[in-house]
Amino acid sequence: MRGYVIQSNRIEKANKIITILEESLRKPIKDLTILDIGTGNGEIANYIAGKNNHVYSVDVQKLVDDKKCSFQFIQVKDERLPFADNFFDIVISNHVIEHLEKGMRHLNEINRVVKPRGGCYFATPNRNFPWEVHTRTLLIHYFPYQAFWRILKHLHRYQEPIYLMRYGEMKKAFLQAGFTYEDFTMKVINYPERYHMGTSCKIEFPAFLAKFSPTNIFFLKKL
Repeated sequence: MRGYVIQSNRIEKANKIITILEESLRKPIKDLTILDIGTGNGEIANYIAGKNNHVYSVDVQKLVDDKKCSFQFIQVKDERLPFADNFFDIVISNHVIEHLEKGMRHLNEINRVVKPRGGCYFATPNRNFPWEVHTRTLLIHYFPYQAFWRILKHLHRYQEPIYLMRYGEMKKAFLQAGFTYEDFTMKVINYPERYHMGTSCKIEFPAFLAKFSPTNIFFLKKL
């Protein structure tokens, strides 16, 4: 996850995450033990740490500023998490899995470290959507991965492998990793004000459009 680092609108995203977690868990996100995977510059973890005393974050590269860090950062080498089983009330995986070759290991590790009554906020780009946001390209991510990456190199837009998932593939992977899931994709699209994502429009889009949404958002809970 070395090439593509998105740092804009982090506070809005943190509030969106908190709102979804509170709706799913039916309690305030306060005084909990939380892990932010792929933390980037740490702004989301730092914001969440304002009301939670035990916030941890991991990433393969260190972009956090220790002087401004109010959480514990641990640098990792891969998908494996250096924590005990059932350690966290909440795990956040926000646009991480598409950067990982071993996506199932990522989900299995989340299942291992989250408590049975806890859960995971999970978001990732949808391969069905025609625009690929990391590389700013149209349609070529529909090709098999090797062809996709080869074209990116030809266009001088390749920085690292991207492993996008389709909407149906996500759901199958969640069940395989031992999770049930609640889909928030269309809730966020139809009610963006509620989730700190802008102004709501008067049109309510049908649920089947989640298959083609640019991003899919879920709350995962252990089976």
